[in-house]
Formats: sequence, C-alpha cells, structure tokens
Amino acid sequence: MGNCCGKRKDYKHVKTDENEVADLENLEHSQASRPQQRLEFVVEEERNEDILHVEPPALLKTEHVSDPEDTMDFPFFRDQKTINHIQKCQTMFIMRGPPGSGKSSLVRQLESIYKSTVVCSADMYFMTNEGQYKFDASHLPYAHKDCQDKAKAACSRGNKVVVIDNTNIKRWEMKPYIDMAKAYNYVVIIVEPRTKWRFDAEELAKRNSHGVKAEDIRKKINGYQENSPFYFGWFLSVSDSLQLKCIAKDCVIETVKNYPEIREKMFPNVESLAELTEEMVHQYFSLENEETPCTLHCTAKFLGNPKNPVPRRAEYLQREDVKSACGKVFELTITSITISPRTIGARVILTTAQCKLFDKPEEEEREKYLAAASSNRVNSLGPETPTGNLERGRSAHITIATANGVKNVQTTYDLLDICDLEWKNLMAVKNIESMPIKCGSMKQIGGDFCEVDLSSPIRVCTLFSGFY
Repeated sequence: MGNCCGKRKDYKHVKTDENEVADLENLEHSQASRPQQRLEFVVEEERNEDILHVEPPALLKTEHVSDPEDTMDFPFFRDQKTINHIQKCQTMFIMRGPPGSGKSSLVRQLESIYKSTVVCSADMYFMTNEGQYKFDASHLPYAHKDCQDKAKAACSRGNKVVVIDNTNIKRWEMKPYIDMAKAYNYVVIIVEPRTKWRFDAEELAKRNSHGVKAEDIRKKINGYQENSPFYFGWFLSVSDSLQLKCIAKDCVIETVKNYPEIREKMFPNVESLAELTEEMVHQYFSLENEETPCTLHCTAKFLGNPKNPVPRRAEYLQREDVKSACGKVFELTITSITISPRTIGARVILTTAQCKLFDKPEEEEREKYLAAASSNRVNSLGPETPTGNLERGRSAHITIATANGVKNVQTTYDLLDICDLEWKNLMAVKNIESMPIKCGSMKQIGGDFCEVDLSSPIRVCTLFSGFY
C-alpha cells in the first residue's frame, strides 16, 4: 500500500481530474481544521427452462418482491448461481459514483460474499501505517498510479474478483482498468449505487467520509459522463471458451477433409488434400493461438457509439430488464457448430427470457429483404416465405474464429444465410445427407456452408454484461 510520506516517484504522466484535485484540496483544508476451480461444460439431453432459476441461500434471501429502491438488489449479491459463477471466474467490478453515494457499502458487501476480493482505491495511498488518512493533493497522480499498479498485479495473479473503488466520473478514469480487464480476460461489471441521494449534492456532502463539500460534489455530478458499452452480451469463462475452441478445431478439420468445395475456397492454391496440414487449417482461422480470443461471448445487442447510433440504442440502455440482467448469470444452450470459409460459429438457442434481451437489426433487415422478394413470388428461397413466422433470435451465436480480415459480424450474416438455406431445403423437401464425426453429425447445407449438429446440447454458464 502506498504512503504519501514515502519516496516520490515520477508519475507525471498519470492523468487526473481538475475537479478531483479541487475536491481533495478542500478535504485537506477541512481536515486541518478539525480536532480456483475450472468451470466445465454441462451436457444434457433435456432441460426445463424453469430449472435455470436457483434460489439464493437463506442469509441472502429477501421476503419481499424486488424493490427498485433496494440499494443491494444486484444479482451478484442475491442470486446464488451468479455468486457461484463469479467465485470461479475472473470478474472486475468498477464502482462509479460521487463521494457519499454508497459505493463503500457495496464494496463491503462484495468483500463479505467474495472472500478473495482485491479492492483497489486511490484513497488507500493516503492511509498511513497507523491507519490515518492524510491527503496531499500534489500526490494525487501517484495515488492513481499506485491504484493501477495494485489492480494490474491482482489481474496478473488471476485473482477471481477485483474491485476498482474510485469515483470514476469520467470515461478516461475507467479506461486503464478496462484495458487491464481486456488484457487479462476479466469480465467488467460497472456498478453504480442505487441510493436516492446519489445525485443530491447537499446530501452527498453530509454523507461522504472525506468531507468533500457540496459545491465540489456538484461539479462532479455536472461532469458525469455516459459510459455505455460497445455491446451487451453473455460472456463465457476462459476455460469454457477454450473447450469450445477445441471442439471447433475438430469440426473445421473434418469440414476441410470432407467437403472439397469449402476446402478449395479456403485454400485455392493447394492442389490436393495430402498437401494440407492441420496447422495450415488452424492458422487460417488463428486457431493455433489459444489466446485469440480467450473469452468468447454471445452478443445480445450491439450499441456502437452515440455519434453513430444503431436502431433502439437509447431505448435499450434505459430498459429496466437490461439493467437488472447486468452482472447476472445465464445458461446458454449450444446446439451446433457452423463453418464457412469466413467464420466458425457456435449456434445458440435462446430461452424466452434471453430472447427479450436479444436485439439484432440484421434479422429485421433480412426479413424485409425476404418480404420484398416474396412479394414478387420469385426469390432465392424458392417458394414464398412467410416472414412473419421467422423466429426472433435465430441468429444468436458465439463467434469462435474468423478468417484473416473478416469481422466478427460476418458470423451473423453467415448464420442468417444458413437459416435461409434451411428454409429453402425444408420447402423443397430436400434431405441433406450427414456423416457422423466425433462430436455429432456434419452436413453441407448448401454453397460453402457446413454445420455440425452436436450429439448432445452443450450448456454453459455465462455472465451478462457490457463490453467497453
């Protein structure tokens, strides 16, 4: 732990907020005037959706219906399945809110539930060895650097739960920690207190433990920046991500061996199958590198940024069900692996509750295209397609790998093409031959698409959150 009375290091490059300096300078004056276990796949033949709900233990159970004013009503405090998952996986909680808004209470609750929690705070730098808080505004850059160093050390050790306990009013204040989370494969959960007074400067001035004045707190509130994610999704653990990647390796090798049309598009300069090695196939999709990526996910809603908004971006961010789902565990069901010369994906079947969180404009665009084509009664799908019966969430997937230069979104379009081909084959009463492989049966649906139907569905626990 740092000490402001210790030797100073050259940390001038560490960025600080002018308002924060002013807050802490006022604090100094006011004080002077005073007297591992790895998560594995769950493979089952059948599962009732209701079984996904796991009751919390008695000590965590509440006797009333969820109260929007309950300041501790977060899934990572109340839902036992979520708690069990977080205890096994790497999760970074980034606290956010002005002084006195209730962050410390939330942090204490995290520490009480997750015993190995590492809390990183710039305030800790100003604690002396005797346990007294002595602030020095000139040392603020060093305090933040000390906090970042502690967080990085915790992430490099693989501590399961890392908590960043700063105000994080500005986006740039969170960025170093978000970058760490990406580098070390932590899922980020941004936590803001739900206290009634969280934006009441006068009340916050009374409640904060460091004596920050209402005037300075008001400046922080006025400078509060939106920090919405690029997308929301269900994030797998690192171990489950690697296992799914291993299954994909076997599937793509079998595809290349058995379907010349797909093989020739991937390797046009290879004259015979004998010339092709597994290493060449793995390299084509970057599958030889176990760290690319290490944490897979199923996107629920891509948001982009405010300057280039996607449809329903603002509405999605304000939805109560989305806010309630953040930091909660959901079980995803994987039924097949899809392969094209562009992408490898895992097809996901969503439950009714998960479908409500799923919002893909690409599905709507495809439906409009099909509707226009069917109005002319001539289209690539053959017979007229009843677009009103198309299933929402049919493009839900986990992108496992892409070919060089191909963006992840291509997996969405590939899966929608596969859905279209399936409909065409169904309407034509066309039976596609399949062949058995180690993990199920594979078939070439049409064109350059192959799908491996898994012998049993794979169910994985995932954490719903945002990617920042």
